[in-house]
Amino acid sequence: MIKIINLKVPPRVKPKMGAKENLESIKNMGILMLKGLGIFIVAILAISFMESGESAGSSAQTDISGTFPTITPTAISTENEECNVLYAPLHGELKTYDYYDPENYDTSSSESVVAIINEVENNDQLLGVFLEIDSQGGSPVAAEEIAVTLKGLLKPSAALIREGGVSAAYWSATGAQRVFASESSAVGGIGVYLSYLDNVQKNAKEGLTYNTVSIGKFKNMGDPDKSMTKEEREFMKIL
Repeated sequence: MIKIINLKVPPRVKPKMGAKENLESIKNMGILMLKGLGIFIVAILAISFMESGESAGSSAQTDISGTFPTITPTAISTENEECNVLYAPLHGELKTYDYYDPENYDTSSSESVVAIINEVENNDQLLGVFLEIDSQGGSPVAAEEIAVTLKGLLKPSAALIREGGVSAAYWSATGAQRVFASESSAVGGIGVYLSYLDNVQKNAKEGLTYNTVSIGKFKNMGDPDKSMTKEEREFMKIL
């Protein structure tokens, strides 16, 4: 079962100090927050690992390893020390593989995310994986690949949903042992829908006759110039 933990941010207090001191204080506070976040994530991952225990090792998993390329690991680190938790970003539209899209630079791929997870699984020096999500969804195939690989990981995993983890992005997050989100984050929305205009009555009024030639029972399913049959409607629900 996925447990979503809301992160509550305390109200900001404006310090009473000069401009120079104020900037220095903000800088120091930012460094402390980054260190604290790293320690917090590692602690949560360690707790998750202890709770998973033997059940994670004995459960049957779907193996899709070897399908994706091995990448150079990117670890979360603080100013003075490194922690062996790999960072996997899932930002923008989710796709199955990386490719250049001049109209959409903000994309992620299951190819890259799964490669990071496999690196954690195969490297004894790595503790776990941290998935940062800020995405409104994308490919359901890519989401399934990430979720299945996360569930098959025998080490701790956690996902942080920032602005949003919707549709395929949330499906990806469900593979992690812990999911964190702000109370203001957009979360959920797994599923798809299809809608289109039916032109049958319009064509009849205008005296148009619809003719179609197709091979295959459902080949012309969804054609707006023909009425959808009950069998076609039921078939589309399971696609």
